[in-house]
Amino acid sequence: VAYLASEFFPYAKTGGLSHAVREIATNVAKLGVEVSVFLPLFGGIVKKLGDYQQIATDHKVKIDDKTTLTCSYIYKKLRVNGAYSINLYFINHYDFYGRYGRHYYSHPDTPKRFYFFSLAALELMKLLNYPMS
Repeated sequence: VAYLASEFFPYAKTGGLSHAVREIATNVAKLGVEVSVFLPLFGGIVKKLGDYQQIATDHKVKIDDKTTLTCSYIYKKLRVNGAYSINLYFINHYDFYGRYGRHYYSHPDTPKRFYFFSLAALELMKLLNYPMS
């Protein structure tokens, strides 16, 4: 099961969404299902991650016929209660996410930022050969 979310506790949190996403992902993982959560790499998150893996750098994401942007991807396996794990995939594009340490949403380019996030997450799923059916 794959979730695309803007928040996940404790890495990115502005309100209750981060807790809800984590609880849903955890409860699905408890059922024995492999769970992946795709998230923007907002500023300050890397400091909270501990151990992580860089998956790809300068990965091209086609926005439209004229625009291609690049991003990198970071992976962390999150152990929950020592028994379950959740795959966390972070999409790193500094101009869209890294410059924001707390206020993630109320910006003039927010629709563009999350459009890019959706496309970049799908590109990462392709890169990982993630089953999409």
